[in-house]
Order: sequence, then C-alpha cells, then structure tokens
Amino acid sequence: MRGFRCAGGGLLVWSHVSSRGLAIVVSLALNVCWGLSAFAQSQRTQDVFSEDKPAAKRATEQLTRSALHPKGLGTPAPGLDFQAPKIEFQKEKSLIVGSGGVVISEKGVQVQAERGTFNTETKVGDVSGDVVMTTASGVLIADTGNINIDTETGEFLGLSFDVEEGGYRVNAQRALKLSEFEFELFDSRLTTCQCVDGSTPWEIVSGRCHLTQGGYAHSYNSTLYFEGLPVLYSPYMVFPVKTDRASGLLPATFGSSSRDGFQYVQPIFATLGESAGAKITPFVFAKTRLGMDVEYERLFSRYNKVDLGLLYSNESLRDGALRGLNVSGVDDPSIDTNRFGGYYKQRWTTDNYSSIPTQFVVDGHYASDNLLVREISVPKIGQQQAQFLTSTALIRTSPLPSLSFEGRGEFNQMLLAPQETQFQRLPELAISGGSAFRPFGSNPLGLKLLANANVVATDFYREEGYQGWRTDINPKLAVPFHVENYVRGKLSGEFHQTAYNLSDTLIPEANRSRFDGRESLETSSERFVPILRYDMTTALERIYDLDRNSWLVDVTSYGAKNEGMELTRVKHTIEPVVGYSYVPYVDQADIPLFDQLDRFRERSLLSYGVVSRLYGRFYEPYEQVRDIEDLASHESTLPVFDVNQSLFDFGRGVVLAPQRLRDTREGRIRELARFSLRQGYDYVEARKDLDPSRNGFTDINIGALVAPTDYFSAAVDSNYNQEQGQFSSHNITVGFHDDRSDALRLRYSFVDGVVNQIESNVEVALTDRLRAGLYGRYDARQREFLESQSLFRFVNSCNCWSIDVGLSQRINPDRRQFLVSLSFGGVGSLQQGIGLSQ
Repeated sequence: MRGFRCAGGGLLVWSHVSSRGLAIVVSLALNVCWGLSAFAQSQRTQDVFSEDKPAAKRATEQLTRSALHPKGLGTPAPGLDFQAPKIEFQKEKSLIVGSGGVVISEKGVQVQAERGTFNTETKVGDVSGDVVMTTASGVLIADTGNINIDTETGEFLGLSFDVEEGGYRVNAQRALKLSEFEFELFDSRLTTCQCVDGSTPWEIVSGRCHLTQGGYAHSYNSTLYFEGLPVLYSPYMVFPVKTDRASGLLPATFGSSSRDGFQYVQPIFATLGESAGAKITPFVFAKTRLGMDVEYERLFSRYNKVDLGLLYSNESLRDGALRGLNVSGVDDPSIDTNRFGGYYKQRWTTDNYSSIPTQFVVDGHYASDNLLVREISVPKIGQQQAQFLTSTALIRTSPLPSLSFEGRGEFNQMLLAPQETQFQRLPELAISGGSAFRPFGSNPLGLKLLANANVVATDFYREEGYQGWRTDINPKLAVPFHVENYVRGKLSGEFHQTAYNLSDTLIPEANRSRFDGRESLETSSERFVPILRYDMTTALERIYDLDRNSWLVDVTSYGAKNEGMELTRVKHTIEPVVGYSYVPYVDQADIPLFDQLDRFRERSLLSYGVVSRLYGRFYEPYEQVRDIEDLASHESTLPVFDVNQSLFDFGRGVVLAPQRLRDTREGRIRELARFSLRQGYDYVEARKDLDPSRNGFTDINIGALVAPTDYFSAAVDSNYNQEQGQFSSHNITVGFHDDRSDALRLRYSFVDGVVNQIESNVEVALTDRLRAGLYGRYDARQREFLESQSLFRFVNSCNCWSIDVGLSQRINPDRRQFLVSLSFGGVGSLQQGIGLSQ
C-alpha cells in the first residue's frame, strides 16, 4: 500500500515570542523510518531542497537498503557440520571441542568463532572470540555466546548487529536472543548512524530494551544522547524498527503564537490490515480551535482504490475573531462554529481482459464554510487560494471498441462568488462513437474518411435563475491526406444541433444585460451551428554532424549526469502551419447561456504560423562502445535504408537514402530548442467590427524554449497586441541546477489588468553541510509578497542528523512563523523543506 509509511516516535519542545501574529514552532523529532514529515498539516510548507522531493527520497531509500544488505558472508551448510583446525570429541559427554577457528552450521544457521564446544544431542554450543552468527534474518557479532543452533536462540556478551530493514545499529553488553526475530537487550545502544569512522552522533542508551526485528523496540530507562551530550531522558520509549507500515505515534508539533495561543498537533497512524490504513490527527490551538483530521486509504486491488478524509474543527474558542483573515471579495465570510471538511476519491476499473471495459471515478470535496481551506491547510480538500471546490463523479463503459457510454456529474462549491447562481451538471449523459473508412481505396494521397459523433445531454441546475436540460448532437467528418512526405493536411466539418428545455426561465438581474434586458427566456428553443475547418502543415528538416570541439557539444555535456553521453548530431526543422475555420452567423440571443458551447462567434479565421525545432541525438562516446574495427562482428554496423523519415536524414535530398553503414547504437533524442510564431486574421471581425475591443488581427503569439542540458531550461510564452503596441500577456519560466545541488527556479506571469506575479525558488549550497533555500510569490500590482518562506539546513558529516531553521509568512491569512526542526536519522533521515515545485 502506498501513501502511509511506518510510525515514528516524536520528542518535541516549544517556545513562544509575544509579538502580534508571530508563531515560533520548535520541533525535536526522532525519525526512525523513511521520509516522515515533522510538521503537521497546519504548518505545511513546500519543497525547496531537491532531496525533499518524493522521487529523491525513494532513490535514497533504495540505496540505503542496498548499502545495509550483508555482503561477503558464506552461505550456511544445509546439514550439521563442525569444522576447526584442532578438534577433540568427548564421546561420553556428546561434546565436540574445537579451537584455532571454529565453524558450526546446521539447518541454515552458521556460527564462526575462535574456539567453541558443541553438544550434538542438545544442539547447544559455547563459543568465544570474534563470534559471528549468520541466519536468514541477519548477522550477529559478539564476544562470547551460548547458542542453541536448533532454535536459533542464545545468550551473548558484547553483542552487535544491524537491523537491516530499519537501518538500526544495535550494541548490547548482554543480550538474550529469544527467537528468530526477538531480542532482550541489557545496557544497549541503538542508532541509525552509519558513519565511516564508527562514531555515533546520536544514540539511545537504555538499561533494558525488548526488540523485535520487523516490529517494535520497547526501551526502559532510556537516554537520548546527541553529540555525546544527554538531551532527553524517558523511563519508557517505543518506536518501530522496520520500514513497513506500523501503528503508532508520528512526530508531533508543538508551538505558540499570540493569535492562536498554544498549539499541539499529534498525528497517529493505525494499520487496518495489509491494504488499508488511517491517520488520525487531533489538534489544539488554545485561542482558536480544537478538532481532528482523519485520513483513510484502502487498496482493494490494483483496479480499485479508495482515499477519503474528514476534518472537524470547533471554532468556539475564537469567539468570531478573524485571526488575520482578509475576507474582502468573499460573498459569505461567516465562519461556522463547528467546521467540517472532507474529500472522497475512488477509482475503479475492470481488468485488462474484460470484454466490456468500464471505469468508475469519484473525486469529491466539501468545506462547510467559504474560509475553511484558506485558513486551515488541507490540500486534499482544496488549495488555500482556491476560488471553488469541484466534485465530480463519472462512469464510462465501452461495449464496442468504437462506442462508449458515459454518465457524469459535477458540483461546484463557490468560495468567493454567490452559490445560488452557479450552474451544476446534475447529471450529464454522453454517447460517443467513431470509425475510419477507406471509400477511396488505396491511393497515393492516403485519403480516408474519419467519422465520429457525440451526443451529450446535460441537466443544468442552480438555486436561482433559468435552468434545465441541454441536448447537443455533434457529428464530425474529416478527410486527412498527405502528398508523399512533403505536405500533410486535413479537411473537416461538423455541426452542433442543440435543443434546450428549461424548467425555470427567469434571467438573474445581474445577467440581463447579456439578453438585451429581458427578464426570462422561452421554455423551449434550439439552434444549429455548422463549422468548417482546414489545416495544412509541412516540415523542412536538415541533419548536421557535429565536431567534438563544437561549442554546442560542450554546452550539452555540462554536468556529471551527461558524462556518459555525447551529442553527435542535431536536426533542425522548420514547420509552417496554416489553418482556416469558418462559422456562419447564427442568432443565439434567445437561447440560454450555460457555458462556452452555447455561444459560437461568427468568424472566418485564417490562422498561420511557424514552429522551428532543434533536436539532438546523444550517444555514448565512440571509444567507450566501439570494438576495434577489424575485429568487430558484422552486427556492429548494418546497412540501413530510410524511406519513412526525413528527406535529409543522411544529408542527401533524395527520398531513398543510399546504402551506407550506420552505427546501430540506440542513443537518446532530446529537444534542445524550439521557437514558434503564430497569429490569426478574422475577416468577419475586420469587416463587421463585432467587438470594439478587437480588430481583425489577433495578438501575435511568441513561444520559445531552450533546454541544452538536463541542468538548464528556459521558456517564454507571450502575446503581443500589435494595435496597442504592447504585450498583453507573458509567461516566463527559468530552471537551473548544478551538481552541487544549487538550483534556481523562476516563473513570471503577466496578464494585462489581471495578473502580475513573480514566483521564485532559490537553493544554494553554502558549504558541504550548510544549505539555504528561499521561496517567494510577489504581486507586482500590489507591490507586496503574497507569501515567502526561507530555510537554512545544516547536515552533519555522515548525514546522521540535521537541523532546519526557517521563517514563513503569508498575507491571507496574515501569519508569520519561525520554524526550527532538529531531526535524527541515518541515511533515511527526516527532511523538511519549502519552495516552488518543479
């Protein structure tokens, strides 16, 4: 089961600074499993450091498992065996005595020592001197041992072993091995540190500890040592020593703020069988709220999964105070005393061998008031800046390969605008089908007929205003063709036959200007809209072989990740595109306006543009993969004919490339750069001036992408209004990182009069052990940061512990937090980060 991980013990302290809106959260967390987050949902931040991302954590976990796997140990013999340079057999006592290096093995258990005795009847042996016991569950090292080979139990002095799954290293002055996986340890030390010099930057020292491999460790009279100093004592501790899911406490969070008072969040995980689990998170904010967040996940099969959650928060402690919320623009800013939120997600599909493929999907979200998701971070219910929550349900089945039936519903919960006038699709039914025909037979132009049709019936419901059914019939025909491999084109036509049957005809007062001031619509109406399209494109291509000393080869080989590959050839393409679409004038003033399908603007639009791309083919360096030519087998190079690819694929302008030897190394193809330029001209708009804010020419769309290496990329997508002589929108992104883990991610978004924001994420490795990260989202119109977060992380020399210190602030709700997290762990250490996602 994915999603929930093993439990961890949390030991935390808190502090407080009395300044308005400032919260300090100090978290001291013992992390004993992979990738648990120290901060609860109420203080959710984003990932700023690369190793915090899920993919990086999974790679680290896999590397850890490999590193901890025992290597170089012999396989125990299947039968009883006693070997030693010097052996004495005492028949009357059934004892075998050996010295000079003893090896005892039976039933998959092997014991090595300097000297030892073994009773052939009781299967008990006493060994001493560099004792190594190898079993299926792991390897034990001790000074001396009294071992029962048959039951794999015994008593040891000076015992040490690794719990492979959990990454623990265990040392005990005296230990009892109670079964294959259970130990009773006395004067023990446990740590996940795997330092090369043998040091233990942190460890738990216990008077007694009961440990079960693949289960839990229960320690008594325990002290947590950090860099040799005792930092915490507890008469009892319990924590898992495995990576499998396990019930227990997850790391908690303490804190305090002048607005919310004392804060405590305690996640608890419960396993509910092999394929189900739940996380229960009670929380208390002394001046604002108390409640609980519950998440449940169950995997019924690979084709059926359920994920649901419920949030309850009692807000009576705040006595109606906004606590830093800005409610401007919110239609209903009231806050419920008892707040509820939830989500439900399920996806069920038939298996791959089903004769009638069927799919069922539900994705539901609910918040009891409009400000819940803005104030409480519950991303699975809704993002904090969301304007509405959408719940959908869908069932789709395909009784025939070319025919499908679909039923769906959609409900939008408005968080800013009034709910009463929002349309909901309850339900929507659809039938679609299509097929390809060849009425022209086999022909050099590749002519064929593509036919499909969609019928969609939707019941639009709302509390106030006109509502009812809309049925849309939409058949389509298309004829694609090509002229050899020079030109591709497609002529297509479709129409929309739409019928409306309303149960309520009243036009809301705010929308009457769209209907020439009328107060109501007709109960029944219909419209017919034909649409014609024609598209044509071609491509000019040329291949260039690159010299090894080329600057482009140097640029694309930047970084350690590219050391094994070398850019050898590039292909440059120029792809002009021309299209035309025609929609005649259709009177649609008397029909309802549910969505964009109800209004097709009259147009005679000619669109045109060009796209230019640069592709690179990367191979391993020639000398690393090629044998000496005289000794190479004929499979190393093969004659290749090309009749389907570019005319210039071999640098010759012929359809059939001549026979030549071509290297059969697979290589890798990647797009290095792209530039596009597009515009349209609407003849109808230019002649009739239907919209005073428009002219015949559309904005010029300019797009560019540069990605020479895996370490750097930049993209621009802009629209230029040539009539006003200015850009109407921008979307600029830049990403960079290096082998030191320095990274820069920048995004600039601009829409004239609507959006002007900069979002950035910077990550810098100040030293080998100290790193800094900064995330910010800046509104240039308001000249203020909407949110910003910064973080410093120090990691000790063997990645055994780390400390994060950070500052987070937002303007809505107005909240500033100072965060400190001291995390203990081995190579599976606890990590916490903030920042802009990739």
